[in-house]
Amino acid sequence: VITVKEGTKAKSNAPIKCKNMMYVQKISYLPAGIQTKEALAELIAKELNPTRYAVIAHDKEVDENGNPKETDIHAMLCFDNARYLRSVAKKIGDKEQSIERWNGDANNGFSYLLHRTKDAQKKHQYDPSEVIANFDFVALMEQIEDKLSLKQQKAQAGVKFTVEELLNALYA
Repeated sequence: VITVKEGTKAKSNAPIKCKNMMYVQKISYLPAGIQTKEALAELIAKELNPTRYAVIAHDKEVDENGNPKETDIHAMLCFDNARYLRSVAKKIGDKEQSIERWNGDANNGFSYLLHRTKDAQKKHQYDPSEVIANFDFVALMEQIEDKLSLKQQKAQAGVKFTVEELLNALYA
C-alpha cells in the first residue's frame, strides 16, 4: 500500500537504477533486428558497453510434459555505475519489463545463465561454451565452481570456516 499525502503523487512507477541486471526475452518477442544471441551480444557491446556481459539462448528447456519450450535469450549485464532499466531497455529496443534488477552478487547471475544455481539445478545444465561474453566466462565459472567445491570439501571434513571464508563463499 502506497500512502499519498495530499498534493503529492505516488511513485509507484519510479524509475529503477542498478549496476547489475538481467535481460530475458522469448525469441519470438525479440526486438526487430535481433533474432540471435550473437546479434544481441553485438548490440549490447555497441549500444550499452557494459563492464561485463554474457548472453545465452536457453533452447533446451522442456515443460512438465517433456515438450520443448520456446527459446528465450538471457543476458547478464554489469556496469560500473548504476543505469536506469528504462534507458537500457530503450537502447535494446525492448520494454522495461524485460529487464530486472539483479539483487545480490553478479556471479550468481552469470551462474544462472548455465542453470548452475541452487534454484535452477533441475533445469537443463548449459555448457559455458554456449555463452557469448566480453570476458573469460569459462574461467569465471571454473573459479566459482572451485570455490564451491572447496567449501563442500571443508564442510565434509568438519573444518571450521573463518569469517572471511564464509563471506567469500556467500559472494561466490
